[in-house]
Amino acid sequence: ATDLADYLVQRGVAFRQAHRLVGELVKRAETRGANLSQLTRQDFESISPLFGVDVSGVFDWERSLRQREIQGGTGRAAVLQQIQTAKKLLK
Repeated sequence: ATDLADYLVQRGVAFRQAHRLVGELVKRAETRGANLSQLTRQDFESISPLFGVDVSGVFDWERSLRQREIQGGTGRAAVLQQIQTAKKLLK
């Protein structure tokens, strides 16, 4: 859900509005007993025309991790760096 909100923010939507729109998608998915990734492109587009054909890429976990490659973030390299720092501090 966070990645979907980030997707909309990258397209110029204010985060508060993106959060509300994604909430509508979550509600739709829950009503159907489905995951967000199981919704159709039409489901996304009916909530906002800013959801494009590339929205399915949001559900790629490796892509999600790469987007969080900042110091202290949850990306793979960032976490490995934090582990190395912690090990040094423990020695």
